[in-house]
Amino acid sequence: MKKFIKIVISLLTFSMLFGCTQLTSKEKLKFTVEETGQTVAIAVNEKDGYAVVKENGVPYIKKDDETIFTCTFITFDQYSSYREEIVNDTDNETYTYYKEGTKKKNKYVYFESNIDGTERYSYIVEIIGTTNANTGVLLVSETDRDTAQAAFKKTTLSIDIYAN
Repeated sequence: MKKFIKIVISLLTFSMLFGCTQLTSKEKLKFTVEETGQTVAIAVNEKDGYAVVKENGVPYIKKDDETIFTCTFITFDQYSSYREEIVNDTDNETYTYYKEGTKKKNKYVYFESNIDGTERYSYIVEIIGTTNANTGVLLVSETDRDTAQAAFKKTTLSIDIYAN
């Protein structure tokens, strides 16, 4: 009987450990950014229905097969230029600046725009990974504010320093 109890406890412990790892299961794809030579990993929480897919060379973040973000890789100079325009140009009628912050050491700017009558909810992110990180990403969503913000919370961007 003691042996049976030990086996049951071992199985329960294993099940709990396996279950915990499944709760934070991440789907990850890596992309080499031609302009910078760096490899960027995009990861999302697949338990919440998110996926990272590559279609015709373009990365997308989807949830339940609906495109949430179209991803465009940018250089640090482009990130700086976009940031300057969005944050400091208060007369710009195209962009509305909302928030600057950091997420897992990455700097980001959240902004909204209306281009040709289409509302867009976007993030520009400077991906910090090494001392010479010079890659960023522009995430553009045409869904709605809440969907875009929820997806951003479930997305992790990083420089893969072991790929190069």
